[in-house]
Amino acid sequence: MSIAEQPCYTLINTSQDLEPPTEMQLREDLEKGNDKAKAEALRKLIVMMLNGEKFPSLLMIIIRYVMPSQNHTIKKLLLIFWEIVPKHTGDGKLLQEMILVCDAYR
Repeated sequence: MSIAEQPCYTLINTSQDLEPPTEMQLREDLEKGNDKAKAEALRKLIVMMLNGEKFPSLLMIIIRYVMPSQNHTIKKLLLIFWEIVPKHTGDGKLLQEMILVCDAYR
């Protein structure tokens, strides 16, 4: 089943008049930003992923730089992110990065 065919159980309303950030802008905010910048970048990333964009290269960035945060807002956004991010490869095997996520939450 492709992403376009999968049901979407999460709906987030956004204004369409803003230009979406590039992957490099998101990467920089997630790596080097403070908690407020990380939360805003994660929020934008979630909305863009729900709109069908794919960002497989940002998965490790989120695991390395965002998951260790103790900020409550970031933790809540991460729970939404883990719900919508693809967890399996094209052939149905679990992504190696998901094992890191499970270990981090243990």
